[in-house]
Amino acid sequence: MNSTPPLPGAPARRRGRAPGAPLYRKIADALMADIAAGVYPVGSLLPTEAEFGERFGTGRHTVRDALRCLSDEGIILRRPGSGSTVIASGPRRRFVQSVSNFDQWFNYPADVRRQHVESAHVVADRALAAQLGVEDGSAWLRIGALRSAPSMKAPLCWVDIYVAPRLAAVTRERDHEVTPVHEQIERVSGERIAEVEVEISVGRVPERLASMLAAEPGSSALCLVRRYASESGELLQVTATVHPENRYVYAMKFRRETRR
Repeated sequence: MNSTPPLPGAPARRRGRAPGAPLYRKIADALMADIAAGVYPVGSLLPTEAEFGERFGTGRHTVRDALRCLSDEGIILRRPGSGSTVIASGPRRRFVQSVSNFDQWFNYPADVRRQHVESAHVVADRALAAQLGVEDGSAWLRIGALRSAPSMKAPLCWVDIYVAPRLAAVTRERDHEVTPVHEQIERVSGERIAEVEVEISVGRVPERLASMLAAEPGSSALCLVRRYASESGELLQVTATVHPENRYVYAMKFRRETRR
């Protein structure tokens, strides 16, 4: 294992209470600086608690508290017996969407804005068809957009919205960038969205989207694919969304009804 590089100004062991921030917080800040500087890149495994204890001249309990701080801030993932893995390059403001009923899964909160950037008619090749769960060779109108929230400086996400070509009239709706597209589809076509399938996975920020999202190319991302089908089973819309790491959280709460 590579030796742990020394950090200038690392806190030394002291007797009694140290002035200012607790020692574990100083250690957490020092490790956070290392991670931000790329000493421990995203995906790498951190040294052991014993190694950090030797570096900072303190006991394992103090190191453990420091690592807990990094875990609470979403910078590392700790697994018992497997060590600590870096999952983010630094703390970021996150948008938390609380979901308490079924319909809220499909709409972002009202203050999240959608800015359309591009649109084009496309034919799904094998790779795109596999990603979206559609037929190879099927035709779609693709709308590329950025979503943003007032509480965040960087964009919340990028979304590619795929609409059946016969429903392209939704792009001419006056409220097209404000109202969720699946609601516009119901209004324009008179057809009801009867089924929505949601897939959530871990992915990477594509290089083509990195600058628009103010994110590093290839950095971790939360990826969602939603498929909207009519009562007859026809797929009317598919969305593929990329949220850069630590910018978006789903908070779900479900309650089971007591049977009597």
